[in-house]
Amino acid sequence: MLMRGANDACSDNISTLKKSVAVWVNKLPFTQPALNPEDCSNCGLQHDTTGKLICPIEFNWDDLE
Repeated sequence: MLMRGANDACSDNISTLKKSVAVWVNKLPFTQPALNPEDCSNCGLQHDTTGKLICPIEFNWDDLE
């Protein structure tokens, strides 16, 4: 029972964090199109702004090759 409560709390924290990150990324001047904080299906490598942010430093996101 205690573990279930801990898992639920962790899940709530991750959900809140995802929404907060989407709102923060939308404030960047170069975010196009804007992210929907309620739907993360267009996040990650599928979105140009979030792709730039999570791309490893040794790679240049803007280099198409």
